[in-house]
Amino acid sequence: MANSSTATHPISRCATRYLICCALREITLNGTPKEVIEQAAQWPDCGVRYMVLINGGPLQRSLRKGLASLRPFNKIIRGIKRL
Repeated sequence: MANSSTATHPISRCATRYLICCALREITLNGTPKEVIEQAAQWPDCGVRYMVLINGGPLQRSLRKGLASLRPFNKIIRGIKRL
């Protein structure tokens, strides 16, 4: 039997996941390649001189989805280089 002090309520887990997702969307470049390039174009105006870009897609459990993320990421890299 679970101790009430250690048991986690399912709603609190969902709320935590939601907050983490919202926070990540605010601090990362995300969306379609066009949207990501538009987001990146705003950063130099704020004083950003260098960006480190990481494709999180290959971290998917599905190899197919991970590999599918490479083409859009390459499109983003090419677009950002043109800025």
